[in-house]
Amino acid sequence: NSPRFLRASPAPSFASPAPPAKQQPPTSGHVSSTDSTRAEGLNNNNNMDGGSRVVEVKSTAALNPTTEEAVPVGSREEDAGCCGQWTFTWLSSLMVKGYKEELVMDDLPSLQHSFRTEVLVGEFETHAKMPGATVGGSMYAMVRPTMWLSGLYMAIYTGCQVAQPLLLRFLIDAISNQQFNGIYYVIGLYLAQAIGAMCNQQHLHQMFQVGQKLRAVSMAVVFRKSIQLSLSQMTGWTTGQIVNLMSNDAQKFFELMPQFHLIWAAPLQIVLTSYLLIASLGYPALAGIAMLVGLIPINTALARVLDRLRKAHLPVTDRRIKLCQESLGAMLIVKLFSWERNMLHKIYGLRGEESTFVKKEMHIWSIQIFLMIMIASLAMAITFTAYVLDGNKLDAS
Repeated sequence: NSPRFLRASPAPSFASPAPPAKQQPPTSGHVSSTDSTRAEGLNNNNNMDGGSRVVEVKSTAALNPTTEEAVPVGSREEDAGCCGQWTFTWLSSLMVKGYKEELVMDDLPSLQHSFRTEVLVGEFETHAKMPGATVGGSMYAMVRPTMWLSGLYMAIYTGCQVAQPLLLRFLIDAISNQQFNGIYYVIGLYLAQAIGAMCNQQHLHQMFQVGQKLRAVSMAVVFRKSIQLSLSQMTGWTTGQIVNLMSNDAQKFFELMPQFHLIWAAPLQIVLTSYLLIASLGYPALAGIAMLVGLIPINTALARVLDRLRKAHLPVTDRRIKLCQESLGAMLIVKLFSWERNMLHKIYGLRGEESTFVKKEMHIWSIQIFLMIMIASLAMAITFTAYVLDGNKLDAS
């Protein structure tokens, strides 16, 4: 393991280096002066030879890396059975190992073949080459089977959500009337909760996977396009804008997909629950529905404020990323003229403006979450209050 000095041949020649001269190992624990003088002379000769360089090799293990890969803990999802995929037991061994000790990168399961970027880009290009294909249509064609299957899971989950209060009401009526068929309602209520929860988790899991695929494809396509454009074609686009497209904008696919099916599921739930409320409580149920409808303009106003903040936020992000790229690209000039403090002052100033916008966006987002959590309980209280004020008796059912 003692250091050896190998003299590389001048480019473009790739001849093998001459074997080193045989030397007697030193008898003591330090290198002899003769060996030191010989090494220094070889180093000086190499430095005087134009186009050659000295490479220090401390171990032969670095020249012969092992080709064996670490076996990941836990089976991959695609190798798990139907029961394992529904219950996510293919992650159990990884969870147990993470509980016992700290996980490292080799412990994680390998990425599925269908999630590799080269595979996803290949599928996208295959659909994009079809006549009349568009970018959005090609992306949808990639994930169409998964989206339709997750839509089926969402429909089952919606049905279970609507069925639960009906089964609970029938169970309360059966107990109040001392009927013995309440056990069927108990079983039905349990199945509705269990099946609804499992379908909801499968729907979210698959839609997160769809978001992962679309994010990876958009990042890869934008990056490939950016390196193929000439300087004249890049007019109007900065490096900061391109990096922002690959980082922030591509992330929106991942954030949007889990909520995508609410476009049709939310109106369906609203219509079904409104009909059931009116059928059960009569016209007093309209008070709670009016409360929900009154929230729409408030959410719309908050969404517009959030949109204006993001439109003002993104140009600041582009300017900061552009300034960082220019500073790194011209670091020699920055160091030569001692402009480090000035550049850091400008970058921190832009980051401060970004932080101001981020805080405002988080405030708006927190208000929306607060309204979403509060409105359900408030609408229920208003509905029952109107029902009692109308002269009806409020019982358990």
